[in-house]
Amino acid sequence: MVRVNNILFLHPNFPAQFRQSCLSLSAKDIYDIRFLCQTHYGRNIEGVKKLVLKGRGSHERTLQASKAEHNRAFYRADAYREAFVSLRHQGWSPDVVISHCGWGCGLYVKDIWPDCRFIAYLEWWFDPTSDLQKRLHLNPYFQLSEATNARLTLRNLPSCYEMANADNIVSPTAWQRQQLPERLRDNCIVIHDHFDKNLFYPEPHKQSRTPVLTYGTRGMEPMRGFPEFISILPTILKKWPQLRTEIAGTDTISYGGITPPEGSWKKWALALLQQHNLNHRIVWKDRLPLRDYVNWLKGSWCHVYLSEPFVTSWSLIEACHCAVPMVATRSPATEEFSNLNPFLIQIDHLDDEQFAEAINNRIRFSSRFERDAHLNGGLAQLKSANFLDISLASYIADQKAPTNY
Repeated sequence: MVRVNNILFLHPNFPAQFRQSCLSLSAKDIYDIRFLCQTHYGRNIEGVKKLVLKGRGSHERTLQASKAEHNRAFYRADAYREAFVSLRHQGWSPDVVISHCGWGCGLYVKDIWPDCRFIAYLEWWFDPTSDLQKRLHLNPYFQLSEATNARLTLRNLPSCYEMANADNIVSPTAWQRQQLPERLRDNCIVIHDHFDKNLFYPEPHKQSRTPVLTYGTRGMEPMRGFPEFISILPTILKKWPQLRTEIAGTDTISYGGITPPEGSWKKWALALLQQHNLNHRIVWKDRLPLRDYVNWLKGSWCHVYLSEPFVTSWSLIEACHCAVPMVATRSPATEEFSNLNPFLIQIDHLDDEQFAEAINNRIRFSSRFERDAHLNGGLAQLKSANFLDISLASYIADQKAPTNY
Protein backbone atom coordinates (compact mmCIF):
# COMPACT_ATOMS: atom_id res chain seq x y z
CA MET A 1 0.00 0.00 0.00
CA VAL A 2 1.28 3.46 -0.91
CA ARG A 3 1.83 5.53 2.25
CA VAL A 4 -0.08 8.76 2.76
CA ASN A 5 2.11 11.88 2.53
CA ASN A 6 -0.09 14.93 1.88
CA ILE A 7 -3.07 15.58 4.18
CA LEU A 8 -5.56 18.44 3.82
CA PHE A 9 -8.02 19.45 6.55
CA LEU A 10 -11.05 21.61 5.73
CA HIS A 11 -12.98 23.64 8.29
CA PRO A 12 -13.99 27.33 8.46
CA ASN A 13 -12.17 27.63 11.80
CA PHE A 14 -8.70 26.36 12.74
CA PRO A 15 -8.24 23.80 14.26
CA ALA A 16 -11.76 23.09 15.64
CA GLN A 17 -12.61 19.37 15.90
CA PHE A 18 -9.37 18.45 14.15
CA ARG A 19 -7.01 19.80 16.80
CA GLN A 20 -6.05 16.45 18.32
CA SER A 21 -5.73 14.80 14.91
CA CYS A 22 -3.43 17.59 13.71
CA LEU A 23 -1.32 17.31 16.85
CA SER A 24 -1.01 13.53 16.53
CA LEU A 25 -0.17 13.52 12.83
CA SER A 26 2.24 16.47 12.96
CA ALA A 27 4.14 14.88 15.86
CA LYS A 28 5.22 12.05 13.52
CA ASP A 29 7.01 14.60 11.31
CA ILE A 30 6.45 12.53 8.15
CA TYR A 31 3.40 14.26 6.65
CA ASP A 32 2.85 17.46 4.72
CA ILE A 33 -0.25 18.71 6.56
CA ARG A 34 -2.23 21.71 5.39
CA PHE A 35 -5.38 23.24 6.84
CA LEU A 36 -7.67 25.52 4.81
CA CYS A 37 -9.66 27.84 7.04
CA GLN A 38 -11.24 31.28 7.29
CA THR A 39 -10.54 32.04 10.97
CA HIS A 40 -7.90 30.90 13.46
CA TYR A 41 -7.82 33.51 16.30
CA GLY A 42 -4.04 33.30 16.51
CA ARG A 43 -3.91 29.54 17.05
CA ASN A 44 -1.03 27.55 15.56
CA ILE A 45 0.06 23.92 15.54
CA GLU A 46 3.70 23.17 14.76
CA GLY A 47 3.99 21.10 11.62
CA VAL A 48 0.59 22.16 10.23
CA LYS A 49 0.57 24.76 7.47
CA LYS A 50 -2.39 27.06 8.00
CA LEU A 51 -3.90 28.44 4.77
CA VAL A 52 -6.29 31.30 5.55
CA LEU A 53 -8.80 32.44 2.95
CA LYS A 54 -8.76 36.20 2.41
CA GLY A 55 -10.69 38.75 0.37
CA ARG A 56 -13.83 37.34 -1.23
CA GLY A 57 -13.33 34.07 0.61
CA SER A 58 -12.88 35.61 4.06
CA HIS A 59 -15.09 34.91 7.05
CA GLU A 60 -16.44 38.47 7.02
CA ARG A 61 -17.41 38.37 3.33
CA THR A 62 -19.07 34.98 3.82
CA LEU A 63 -21.24 36.34 6.63
CA GLN A 64 -22.24 39.26 4.43
CA ALA A 65 -23.17 37.00 1.53
CA SER A 66 -26.43 35.77 3.07
CA LYS A 67 -28.32 35.41 6.34
CA ALA A 68 -29.20 31.80 5.45
CA GLU A 69 -26.51 29.32 6.53
CA HIS A 70 -27.05 26.98 3.56
CA ASN A 71 -26.49 29.92 1.16
CA ARG A 72 -23.33 30.84 3.06
CA ALA A 73 -22.18 27.24 2.64
CA PHE A 74 -22.46 27.47 -1.15
CA TYR A 75 -20.68 30.84 -1.14
CA ARG A 76 -17.93 29.34 1.02
CA ALA A 77 -17.70 26.33 -1.32
CA ASP A 78 -16.75 28.61 -4.22
CA ALA A 79 -14.00 30.21 -2.16
CA TYR A 80 -12.61 26.84 -1.14
CA ARG A 81 -12.75 25.64 -4.75
CA GLU A 82 -10.58 28.59 -5.80
CA ALA A 83 -8.11 27.64 -3.07
CA PHE A 84 -8.06 24.02 -4.30
CA VAL A 85 -7.29 25.19 -7.84
CA SER A 86 -4.51 27.41 -6.51
CA LEU A 87 -2.93 24.48 -4.64
CA ARG A 88 -3.13 22.32 -7.75
CA HIS A 89 -1.43 25.02 -9.82
CA GLN A 90 1.33 25.12 -7.21
CA GLY A 91 1.88 21.42 -7.82
CA TRP A 92 0.47 20.25 -4.50
CA SER A 93 -2.24 17.58 -4.31
CA PRO A 94 -3.55 15.84 -1.19
CA ASP A 95 -3.54 12.10 -0.68
CA VAL A 96 -6.28 12.46 1.92
CA VAL A 97 -8.80 15.26 2.44
CA ILE A 98 -10.98 15.40 5.55
CA SER A 99 -13.79 17.95 5.56
CA HIS A 100 -16.15 18.99 8.31
CA CYS A 101 -19.19 18.71 6.08
CA GLY A 102 -22.10 21.10 6.33
CA TRP A 103 -20.07 24.28 5.96
CA GLY A 104 -19.54 23.81 2.22
CA CYS A 105 -15.75 23.51 2.46
CA GLY A 106 -15.53 20.15 0.70
CA LEU A 107 -18.20 20.42 -1.99
CA TYR A 108 -15.65 20.58 -4.83
CA VAL A 109 -12.94 18.26 -3.47
CA LYS A 110 -13.61 15.47 -5.96
CA ASP A 111 -13.98 17.93 -8.86
CA ILE A 112 -10.40 19.11 -8.38
CA TRP A 113 -8.78 15.95 -6.98
CA PRO A 114 -10.90 13.00 -8.16
CA ASP A 115 -8.31 10.42 -7.05
CA CYS A 116 -7.77 11.59 -3.47
CA ARG A 117 -9.25 9.76 -0.50
CA PHE A 118 -12.05 12.01 0.69
CA ILE A 119 -13.35 11.66 4.27
CA ALA A 120 -16.54 13.52 5.20
CA TYR A 121 -16.80 14.30 8.91
CA LEU A 122 -20.46 14.48 9.95
CA GLU A 123 -21.29 16.49 13.05
CA TRP A 124 -25.06 16.83 12.75
CA TRP A 125 -27.93 15.97 10.42
CA PHE A 126 -31.07 18.05 10.97
CA ASP A 127 -34.16 15.83 11.20
CA PRO A 128 -37.51 17.45 12.11
CA THR A 129 -38.66 14.14 13.64
CA SER A 130 -35.57 13.67 15.85
CA ASP A 131 -35.60 13.58 19.65
CA LEU A 132 -33.76 16.89 19.63
CA GLN A 133 -36.37 18.71 17.55
CA LYS A 134 -39.22 17.23 19.61
CA ARG A 135 -37.65 18.48 22.84
CA LEU A 136 -36.79 21.89 21.47
CA HIS A 137 -40.35 22.41 20.29
CA LEU A 138 -41.41 22.06 23.95
CA ASN A 139 -38.58 24.26 25.25
CA PRO A 140 -39.65 27.91 25.78
CA TYR A 141 -36.05 29.06 25.30
CA PHE A 142 -36.10 28.03 21.61
CA GLN A 143 -39.54 28.91 20.24
CA LEU A 144 -39.16 26.73 17.15
CA SER A 145 -41.68 26.81 14.32
CA GLU A 146 -42.38 24.95 11.09
CA ALA A 147 -40.42 27.66 9.29
CA THR A 148 -37.44 26.90 11.55
CA ASN A 149 -37.65 23.22 10.62
CA ALA A 150 -37.65 24.13 6.93
CA ARG A 151 -34.52 26.28 7.32
CA LEU A 152 -32.74 23.54 9.26
CA THR A 153 -33.61 20.95 6.63
CA LEU A 154 -31.96 23.13 3.98
CA ARG A 155 -28.77 23.07 6.03
CA ASN A 156 -28.49 19.35 5.20
CA LEU A 157 -27.94 20.07 1.50
CA PRO A 158 -24.15 20.68 1.57
CA SER A 159 -23.64 17.82 4.03
CA CYS A 160 -25.60 15.46 1.83
CA TYR A 161 -23.58 16.30 -1.28
CA GLU A 162 -20.24 15.94 0.48
CA MET A 163 -21.18 12.59 2.02
CA ALA A 164 -22.48 11.33 -1.34
CA ASN A 165 -19.09 12.11 -2.92
CA ALA A 166 -16.94 10.95 -0.03
CA ASP A 167 -14.98 7.70 0.03
CA ASN A 168 -15.62 7.45 3.77
CA ILE A 169 -17.99 9.08 6.27
CA VAL A 170 -17.07 9.38 9.94
CA SER A 171 -19.01 10.73 12.90
CA PRO A 172 -17.69 11.20 16.45
CA THR A 173 -20.51 9.44 18.34
CA ALA A 174 -23.10 6.75 17.73
CA TRP A 175 -25.82 9.26 18.54
CA GLN A 176 -24.67 11.70 15.87
CA ARG A 177 -24.42 8.86 13.33
CA GLN A 178 -27.94 7.79 14.27
CA GLN A 179 -29.35 11.10 12.98
CA LEU A 180 -28.45 10.24 9.38
CA PRO A 181 -30.90 8.74 6.89
CA GLU A 182 -30.38 4.99 6.66
CA ARG A 183 -28.54 5.03 3.31
CA LEU A 184 -25.93 7.46 4.61
CA ARG A 185 -25.83 5.88 8.06
CA ASP A 186 -24.84 2.51 6.60
CA ASN A 187 -21.72 4.10 5.12
CA CYS A 188 -20.76 6.01 8.28
CA ILE A 189 -18.42 4.73 10.98
CA VAL A 190 -18.00 6.12 14.49
CA ILE A 191 -14.57 7.49 15.37
CA HIS A 192 -14.34 9.90 18.27
CA ASP A 193 -12.43 13.17 17.96
CA HIS A 194 -10.07 11.91 20.68
CA PHE A 195 -8.47 13.87 23.49
CA ASP A 196 -5.15 13.94 25.33
CA LYS A 197 -5.14 11.02 27.77
CA ASN A 198 -1.85 12.34 29.14
CA LEU A 199 -3.78 15.30 30.55
CA PHE A 200 -7.26 13.97 31.25
CA TYR A 201 -6.87 11.18 33.79
CA PRO A 202 -7.85 10.72 37.46
CA GLU A 203 -5.88 12.66 40.06
CA PRO A 204 -8.19 12.68 43.10
CA HIS A 205 -5.56 14.36 45.27
CA LYS A 206 -6.14 17.54 43.22
CA GLN A 207 -9.69 17.91 44.49
CA SER A 208 -10.17 21.30 46.14
CA ARG A 209 -9.97 21.36 49.94
CA THR A 210 -13.04 23.56 50.01
CA PRO A 211 -16.32 22.64 48.27
CA VAL A 212 -16.64 23.85 44.69
CA LEU A 213 -19.39 23.25 42.15
CA THR A 214 -18.30 23.63 38.51
CA TYR A 215 -20.13 24.11 35.24
CA GLY A 216 -18.31 24.37 31.92
CA THR A 217 -19.61 25.27 28.50
CA ARG A 218 -18.50 26.78 25.21
CA GLY A 219 -21.32 29.31 25.34
CA MET A 220 -23.83 30.17 28.05
CA GLU A 221 -26.98 29.09 26.24
CA PRO A 222 -30.15 27.01 26.36
CA MET A 223 -28.77 24.09 24.31
CA ARG A 224 -26.32 23.40 27.13
CA GLY A 225 -28.83 23.86 29.96
CA PHE A 226 -27.40 27.15 31.22
CA PRO A 227 -30.77 28.68 32.24
CA GLU A 228 -31.69 25.52 34.17
CA PHE A 229 -28.32 25.44 35.94
CA ILE A 230 -28.55 29.07 37.04
CA SER A 231 -32.16 28.62 38.14
CA ILE A 232 -31.21 25.77 40.47
CA LEU A 233 -28.26 27.61 42.06
CA PRO A 234 -30.19 29.57 44.73
CA THR A 235 -31.51 26.28 46.15
CA ILE A 236 -28.07 24.68 46.13
CA LEU A 237 -26.11 27.65 47.49
CA LYS A 238 -28.52 28.23 50.36
CA LYS A 239 -28.19 24.60 51.39
CA TRP A 240 -24.39 24.71 51.29
CA PRO A 241 -23.17 28.04 52.80
CA GLN A 242 -19.49 27.24 52.14
CA LEU A 243 -19.97 26.15 48.55
CA ARG A 244 -18.32 28.14 45.78
CA THR A 245 -19.64 27.92 42.21
CA GLU A 246 -17.32 28.40 39.24
CA ILE A 247 -18.59 28.79 35.69
CA ALA A 248 -16.24 28.46 32.69
CA GLY A 249 -17.34 29.58 29.23
CA THR A 250 -18.18 32.63 27.18
CA ASP A 251 -21.30 34.77 27.14
CA THR A 252 -22.28 33.61 23.66
CA ILE A 253 -24.90 31.52 21.88
CA SER A 254 -23.50 28.93 19.47
CA TYR A 255 -26.46 26.62 18.93
CA GLY A 256 -29.53 28.81 18.78
CA GLY A 257 -32.31 29.74 21.14
CA ILE A 258 -33.75 33.06 22.21
CA THR A 259 -31.83 35.91 23.81
CA PRO A 260 -33.35 37.04 27.13
CA PRO A 261 -34.53 40.65 27.63
CA GLU A 262 -31.34 41.41 29.59
CA GLY A 263 -29.36 41.06 26.36
CA SER A 264 -27.42 37.85 27.10
CA TRP A 265 -27.77 34.78 29.28
CA LYS A 266 -24.91 35.84 31.56
CA LYS A 267 -26.58 39.21 32.16
CA TRP A 268 -29.83 37.35 32.85
CA ALA A 269 -27.96 35.10 35.33
CA LEU A 270 -26.37 38.06 37.13
CA ALA A 271 -29.78 39.69 37.53
CA LEU A 272 -31.39 36.52 38.88
CA LEU A 273 -28.54 35.82 41.31
CA GLN A 274 -28.60 39.43 42.48
CA GLN A 275 -32.24 38.98 43.50
CA HIS A 276 -31.02 36.27 45.90
CA ASN A 277 -27.90 38.22 46.95
CA LEU A 278 -25.69 35.40 45.64
CA ASN A 279 -23.44 37.06 43.05
CA HIS A 280 -20.50 37.01 45.47
CA ARG A 281 -20.73 33.19 45.55
CA ILE A 282 -20.12 32.83 41.81
CA VAL A 283 -16.74 32.93 40.05
CA TRP A 284 -16.88 33.51 36.28
CA LYS A 285 -13.87 31.85 34.65
CA ASP A 286 -14.43 32.75 30.98
CA ARG A 287 -12.37 30.56 28.58
CA LEU A 288 -9.56 28.70 30.36
CA PRO A 289 -6.13 27.74 28.95
CA LEU A 290 -5.91 23.97 28.51
CA ARG A 291 -3.83 23.05 31.55
CA ASP A 292 -5.77 25.44 33.77
CA TYR A 293 -8.97 23.82 32.51
CA VAL A 294 -7.67 20.33 33.33
CA ASN A 295 -6.75 21.31 36.89
CA TRP A 296 -10.06 23.14 37.26
CA LEU A 297 -11.96 19.95 36.37
CA LYS A 298 -9.91 17.83 38.74
CA GLY A 299 -10.53 20.24 41.61
CA SER A 300 -14.31 19.99 41.39
CA TRP A 301 -16.51 18.47 44.09
CA CYS A 302 -19.31 18.22 41.56
CA HIS A 303 -18.99 19.00 37.87
CA VAL A 304 -22.21 19.63 35.94
CA TYR A 305 -22.70 18.84 32.26
CA LEU A 306 -26.08 19.65 30.73
CA SER A 307 -27.29 19.37 27.16
CA GLU A 308 -30.28 18.76 25.00
CA PRO A 309 -29.86 15.56 22.90
CA PHE A 310 -27.49 17.21 20.45
CA VAL A 311 -23.76 17.06 19.68
CA THR A 312 -21.88 15.68 22.68
CA SER A 313 -19.29 18.12 24.04
CA TRP A 314 -15.67 17.14 24.48
CA SER A 315 -15.97 18.41 28.05
CA LEU A 316 -18.28 15.53 29.04
CA ILE A 317 -15.76 12.89 27.97
CA GLU A 318 -12.79 14.83 29.37
CA ALA A 319 -14.46 15.22 32.78
CA CYS A 320 -15.54 11.57 32.77
CA HIS A 321 -11.99 10.47 32.00
CA CYS A 322 -10.78 12.47 35.01
CA ALA A 323 -13.30 10.50 37.12
CA VAL A 324 -14.56 13.61 38.88
CA PRO A 325 -17.92 13.48 40.71
CA MET A 326 -20.45 14.56 38.11
CA VAL A 327 -24.07 15.30 37.37
CA ALA A 328 -25.01 15.08 33.69
CA THR A 329 -28.14 15.10 31.60
CA ARG A 330 -29.52 11.67 30.80
CA SER A 331 -30.17 11.48 27.06
CA PRO A 332 -29.25 9.31 24.07
CA ALA A 333 -26.39 11.75 23.39
CA THR A 334 -24.75 11.09 26.77
CA GLU A 335 -25.78 7.47 27.39
CA GLU A 336 -22.96 5.95 25.34
CA PHE A 337 -20.41 7.63 27.65
CA SER A 338 -22.11 6.96 30.97
CA ASN A 339 -19.91 3.92 31.70
CA LEU A 340 -16.76 6.05 31.63
CA ASN A 341 -17.19 7.56 35.07
CA PRO A 342 -18.15 5.54 38.17
CA PHE A 343 -18.95 8.81 39.97
CA LEU A 344 -21.49 10.12 37.46
CA ILE A 345 -25.20 10.61 38.19
CA GLN A 346 -27.50 11.14 35.21
CA ILE A 347 -30.65 13.20 35.54
CA ASP A 348 -33.37 15.02 33.64
CA HIS A 349 -32.16 18.59 34.08
CA LEU A 350 -35.72 19.90 33.53
CA ASP A 351 -36.76 18.20 36.81
CA ASP A 352 -35.63 20.72 39.45
CA GLU A 353 -36.05 18.37 42.40
CA GLN A 354 -34.13 15.52 40.77
CA PHE A 355 -31.45 17.93 39.55
CA ALA A 356 -30.90 19.53 42.95
CA GLU A 357 -30.81 16.21 44.79
CA ALA A 358 -28.18 14.84 42.41
CA ILE A 359 -25.91 17.85 43.03
CA ASN A 360 -26.45 17.53 46.79
CA ASN A 361 -25.58 13.84 46.55
CA ARG A 362 -22.27 14.51 44.79
CA ILE A 363 -21.30 17.25 47.25
CA ARG A 364 -22.01 14.96 50.20
CA PHE A 365 -20.06 12.23 48.40
CA SER A 366 -17.03 14.47 47.93
CA SER A 367 -17.10 15.76 51.50
CA ARG A 368 -16.67 12.34 53.07
CA PHE A 369 -15.20 10.09 50.43
CA GLU A 370 -11.66 9.26 49.38
CA ARG A 371 -11.96 8.53 45.68
CA ASP A 372 -8.55 6.83 45.61
CA ALA A 373 -10.03 3.77 47.29
CA HIS A 374 -12.60 3.31 44.54
CA LEU A 375 -10.59 4.29 41.50
CA ASN A 376 -9.55 0.76 40.51
CA GLY A 377 -13.06 -0.03 39.33
CA GLY A 378 -13.30 3.32 37.64
CA LEU A 379 -10.00 2.86 35.81
CA ALA A 380 -11.15 -0.56 34.62
CA GLN A 381 -14.19 1.13 33.11
CA LEU A 382 -12.02 3.75 31.45
CA LYS A 383 -9.77 1.10 29.93
CA SER A 384 -12.79 -0.78 28.59
CA ALA A 385 -13.89 2.23 26.53
CA ASN A 386 -12.73 0.67 23.27
CA PHE A 387 -14.30 3.35 21.09
CA LEU A 388 -11.58 5.70 22.30
CA ASP A 389 -8.81 3.34 21.12
CA ILE A 390 -9.37 4.24 17.47
CA SER A 391 -8.23 7.74 16.69
CA LEU A 392 -9.20 9.87 13.72
CA ALA A 393 -5.50 10.54 13.16
CA SER A 394 -4.67 6.84 12.78
CA TYR A 395 -7.69 6.35 10.52
CA ILE A 396 -6.45 9.15 8.24
CA ALA A 397 -2.90 7.76 8.21
CA ASP A 398 -4.15 4.27 7.32
CA GLN A 399 -5.86 5.45 4.13
CA LYS A 400 -4.46 4.20 0.83
CA ALA A 401 -2.78 7.03 -1.06
CA PRO A 402 -3.62 7.47 -4.77
CA THR A 403 -0.98 6.33 -7.23
CA ASN A 404 -1.94 8.24 -10.38
CA TYR A 405 -1.21 11.88 -9.54
